[in-house]
Amino acid sequence: MAVFSSDLIIDSKTQTFSDKEKKIKLDGGVKVKLDNLTVESDRADVTIRRNNKLDTATFYDKPYAYEVNENKKREVKANILKVSLINKVVRAEGEAQSIITEGNTPIVVINADTQEYDTQIEQMRANGSVIVHYQDMVAYGDKAIVDVSKKGDVKKMQLIGNAKINQKENKAYADRFVYTASNQEIVSIGNTYSKMIMDNGKQIEVWAQYQQYNKPANTILASNKVTIYYDDYKAYGPKVTVFPSKVTNKFNKIVFLGRAKIVEKNRSIDADKIIITMEPKNFTALGNVKTIITNIDDIKNDN
Repeated sequence: MAVFSSDLIIDSKTQTFSDKEKKIKLDGGVKVKLDNLTVESDRADVTIRRNNKLDTATFYDKPYAYEVNENKKREVKANILKVSLINKVVRAEGEAQSIITEGNTPIVVINADTQEYDTQIEQMRANGSVIVHYQDMVAYGDKAIVDVSKKGDVKKMQLIGNAKINQKENKAYADRFVYTASNQEIVSIGNTYSKMIMDNGKQIEVWAQYQQYNKPANTILASNKVTIYYDDYKAYGPKVTVFPSKVTNKFNKIVFLGRAKIVEKNRSIDADKIIITMEPKNFTALGNVKTIITNIDDIKNDN
């Protein structure tokens, strides 16, 4: 056992030093402790700077890192792990997986090509083919940034690039998602799309440049080029809010503000405000209402 500082302990069966390579090579039962972080592997090496300070510990052959804080545990697995002994950043390369568990229950599971965890600012960054399992959600993206508390709780999670969230039968797409745990709110930014399945089997589809879903209130705010489909209704407008029923707390009302339009079969209605009710299905148009009915001759013939 060799103790290099008050915070770093390296344990292994053999340790050799190469002055030419400026490396300490470790073999057999390698175990490194850095503050609350522990890394285990069969083989590792530690690079040394010119001033004889330890720089980076690299662990090979599918190493395993973990950090325990009260009843929370953070784990990282990968083909290779690199731990900066200077800034205390853990980098996982190749089939990287990180897990946060509470007791024996996984809270967050993140898979990616590479992941970096900064132990000082409590932030994890994942890149390449990112898949995140969190609560009842499965999320995908090119990149992810997860901020956690000292106790290991998720504070904020971002998915960037080709982002997608599946939640049971509901789906959402965007250029970027930002989830904030304190208010259980998901913000979707850029080319957003969401689909929610109703109890009656019908679905609501929302396109917009911005969407905001608040889980406790069960409401959706959407703005900038909003388009909504519900059953045979198609509605457009600059801003919309989807509200739940006060009785069931499930989506039941869509309110467009600003100059909006709703299209149903062969008629379209423009108004300053449009309210769509799902059960029973109907809509109300208010303020400077204009109705256009197309192909009126065909309607007469049908009648």
